[in-house]
Amino acid sequence: PDAPAFEYYFEGIVEATIIAAALQAAYDAFDLTQAGVLAAAKSLESVTFDGLAPDETYVGDPNSRLQRKMFIAKPSQEDLLAGGSGLVEVESNYTHPIAQAFEFNEACFDIFG
Repeated sequence: PDAPAFEYYFEGIVEATIIAAALQAAYDAFDLTQAGVLAAAKSLESVTFDGLAPDETYVGDPNSRLQRKMFIAKPSQEDLLAGGSGLVEVESNYTHPIAQAFEFNEACFDIFG
């Protein structure tokens, strides 16, 4: 509890929120098998991170599921010396025009293939 806030904690919360939503959906479907949890994860229409990250969806075509927004930060010695993480926000929810225009139609690899 005495540790300073650190941006990587936020990422852990985001990832844990996704897992919790998938497990809750699998529980609600009465199927906590590996296949049931995977099916539940793929059925998540909106996972909200309460401002820590943009909302995400796991249904629809690959292009609409792709996360295109990012958080940009820069190193800050002042922030680090003040007990922070050493990163200062430059922009949140940034989308580069190349990312916005990119058509993502399929995964670049097949984990099972």
